[in-house]
Amino acid sequence: MELWQRLSHQARSAIVIAHQRAVLTSEGAIGTGHLLWGMLDVSDSHAADLLSRKGVDLDALRARLAPPEKPATAAAAPQTEAHLTEDAREALSLAWEEAKALGHEHVDTEHLLLGLLHLGRGEAHGLLVEEDLDLGDTREALRSAGDVEGPSRRVARRRPPWAAMPPPARRVGIGYDVHRLVAGRRLVLGGVAIEHPKGLAGHSDADVLLHAVADALLGACAQGDIGQHFPDTDPAYAGADSATLLGQVVRVVREQGYTVVNVDATVVAEEPRLGPYREEMRRRIAEVLGLPVESVSVKATTNEGLGSIGQGEAIAALAVAMVEQA
Repeated sequence: MELWQRLSHQARSAIVIAHQRAVLTSEGAIGTGHLLWGMLDVSDSHAADLLSRKGVDLDALRARLAPPEKPATAAAAPQTEAHLTEDAREALSLAWEEAKALGHEHVDTEHLLLGLLHLGRGEAHGLLVEEDLDLGDTREALRSAGDVEGPSRRVARRRPPWAAMPPPARRVGIGYDVHRLVAGRRLVLGGVAIEHPKGLAGHSDADVLLHAVADALLGACAQGDIGQHFPDTDPAYAGADSATLLGQVVRVVREQGYTVVNVDATVVAEEPRLGPYREEMRRRIAEVLGLPVESVSVKATTNEGLGSIGQGEAIAALAVAMVEQA
């Protein structure tokens, strides 16, 4: 989408965080409350800085946004292709209008904040109004951070610490996983249930595709592997949904100061044929990672009858993932 290209790295990270919040709370789409949470949680947030200068207690605001705690295994990605509620979509559009009015070329977190206020409704708007914020005063507070230059109203914004740094660093990781096929188990690949008389043996749901993606992301950030984060000796992960585990890996990536750029994965299986499931797997992975489907590639191949995979005794997956500094 065109607006996505106009978002700053901080604004994109805030939306990714908002999506992960919706996933972890099993909600259907990103709402305005999730967007506000993302703006508060992202590193180097201009919106959080602006709210702090306006006297808002950020910890108290986060506490009011926090949902009731749920068990980790209860979390699931939204079962809808619409990642944003209508209110959230309109708030993003208004954020772009606010950025243009201020003479800025990109939408940053402070513009998202203005968009939520401009919207005039929704959870985030209600919480911000309770903090004695209004659109006009917040605009003026933003302008006061720099000097307005003439009739174009272009603002010479206060340069953030990272402004003089080189372009964001990108890193790549590789992941691999293999599991035996056994009777009496459900076959799950890429978070999608596959029709097959056998399933993959493992402590969790043994989804080799999501495990390979998780390892690729952890490798890109030099954070070990899924065995270190979710050991098979821990009963808490017995039968765990690998989509939930992958969501937690994305959180680790974000805590290291990175966001996911894209994923390319290959499943190696003699059977079943995975072509009919490929697009559903792409959508599912994209949902969990907070990416557009176009940034996720899933391929399938056979082992030409060679080895245990070629004999239909196992399924393997390989993945490459790229991350960039937020």
